[in-house]
Amino acid sequence: MYTQCPNCHSYFRVTAEQLRAAEGRVRCGVCDTVFDALEHLEEALPRTEPDPEAAAAPPEPEAEPETSPDSEPVPRRPQEPSGTRDQRKQPLAAHGRGGRLAATTGWLVGSLLLLALFPVQFLYFERNALAASYPELRPTLEQLCAVADCRVEPQRDPAAFDIAGREIRAHPEREGALRVTAELVNNADYAQPLPFLHLLLSDRNNQPLAAGRFEPTDYHAAPPERLPPGEAASVELDIPDPGPEAVNFRFQLR
Repeated sequence: MYTQCPNCHSYFRVTAEQLRAAEGRVRCGVCDTVFDALEHLEEALPRTEPDPEAAAAPPEPEAEPETSPDSEPVPRRPQEPSGTRDQRKQPLAAHGRGGRLAATTGWLVGSLLLLALFPVQFLYFERNALAASYPELRPTLEQLCAVADCRVEPQRDPAAFDIAGREIRAHPEREGALRVTAELVNNADYAQPLPFLHLLLSDRNNQPLAAGRFEPTDYHAAPPERLPPGEAASVELDIPDPGPEAVNFRFQLR
């Protein structure tokens, strides 16, 4: 079937599917006029009747045709309604919108995942500082490390240790050496590792003569990983004798 533009009178071939999709509205491909194709439908192109006078008039030999014999008049050539062209473009536009929507959705999901992971990363990298400052977080941090294959440093407070039975005397077997003995008692309400031990020897005027820093393995034969609350660990150190001037000694726990 055909429809005719009411402005330039050009004819277009149309189908029922095209008219249903465009709700009867089409745009002229010649003059861009938008019109209702249903009001100008025809089943076939109208036949053009020749002018009787023109048919009877003898041809003029010198006249040349303005168009080639096989050319067709532009106004009578069926044109595809531009509404159809618009319809063909719509799926592409919809596809572009869908691609942009998918990209935006992906970016949003990625951002939300990063935001959700940030607290976990913070807990992972700051776990030891958090466990020391907020002991109530320690169980949660230890559960996190059980999954992430990491370790939370044990809670420790060197000031919670008491030093009992301190004694320094000449080494029983080595000449020119001293043996230092004591006991460390854990007064905290939690188990904790043994502290580092600092020993300072001084004279009567408290002038330093010798000093040393000792790890738990230096002063204990088999230090426990954590000393339970209320229990004691023995201290035994062999150090060089700085001489008879060394009459005072002092422990510091770190």
